Amino acid sequence: MEAIVGQIKELYDKSGPFGREQILASLQNLQLEFSTYGDGVMKLASSIPEGPLVTIGLDLNLFRALTESETPLTTSQVAKKTGAAPGLLGRILRAQAAFGFIKQVGPQEYTASPLSEWLARGKTAEMISYLNNVPGWSINSLPDLLYHNKFQYVGSNEKTAFQVAFRTDKTFEWDRPGTIYKNLGQLLAQLRVKNWVDGYPVEDVVAFGPEPDKPIFVDIGGAFSQQAIAFTKKFFRFPGRVIVQDTSENLKHAKPFANIEFMVHDIFKEQPVTGAKFYYLGNVLNDWQDADCLCILKAIVPALCECSRIIIDSPMLPLTNISWRAAYMDLANMSTAGGVERTRTEWEVIIDAAGLKIDEIIEYDPPVYSAIVTSRKG
Repeated sequence: MEAIVGQIKELYDKSGPFGREQILASLQNLQLEFSTYGDGVMKLASSIPEGPLVTIGLDLNLFRALTESETPLTTSQVAKKTGAAPGLLGRILRAQAAFGFIKQVGPQEYTASPLSEWLARGKTAEMISYLNNVPGWSINSLPDLLYHNKFQYVGSNEKTAFQVAFRTDKTFEWDRPGTIYKNLGQLLAQLRVKNWVDGYPVEDVVAFGPEPDKPIFVDIGGAFSQQAIAFTKKFFRFPGRVIVQDTSENLKHAKPFANIEFMVHDIFKEQPVTGAKFYYLGNVLNDWQDADCLCILKAIVPALCECSRIIIDSPMLPLTNISWRAAYMDLANMSTAGGVERTRTEWEVIIDAAGLKIDEIIEYDPPVYSAIVTSRKG
């Protein structure tokens, strides 16, 4: 068995992003195939307590305590560190070990697992809090919503599983810029391994002679300002204005950064900044239905000059066998914001209807994220 595991690890290390996704999917399918009917049913249902168990561990600071300890800790030692009741803690620890979050090395004795080390990292608590409390609750309410809607399309951010889960008539936007919104920002910042500027030859296309008082990069709906900061850091030598646009409420909590301007703007209104080289839409259009996306893009088109490009930075789903991460993102988007993750064909229809054409597609963070570079037709 160890030899087989070693071969799989070696194959995984040699594979690219798509190959690694296939290996993980194959292992998951194999685990289900080897299960009995009863075990299979329990395995499918057992994912429900995983999120709460992680949250409990984070609240107790358990993963960091085990990771930082040079020796395994007993249940009594953990109880002293956390103040938790030993009897209750013993049940929690053994459950966490069963799911691989920590490792049991003896009776009432535990140490860190590889998952513990991930969970002990800086902003993990904030990210898990968002995933459990917003997409998690919303996805769990999706069956009720679809059943009562007779399985018709979710076409509005005012009638999603989010409203069912939170028993509210407010949209997902209601918390901006509160705790949920801040935790979402942490998630978006941490989960992306790369940015679009890592895979796009900006130096080769910035040949239009930018000037200090002319716009070069406009981040539309980008109050987190993460991509504007990434652009500014990498291409600081380029003259030209870098502008972040969002609602006034969101911009109150934007992160200031040298040489980045902030501008109040409604993405459905005509773009006030004209002649910029790049108009950037990062994780914006996938929050909206097709008709809304068309309105957003058409509002930008009049501002374009011959050298302008619109960068649509969103997941692009393959036509078959999407990854589990992409599937999760699509379900989470549907359940919380009524949004859609799209295939290339679906993007092409919207882009063409907006009077734009696709110049190229940059798969900078496969198998999920792509940057679609578009320009005005003709």
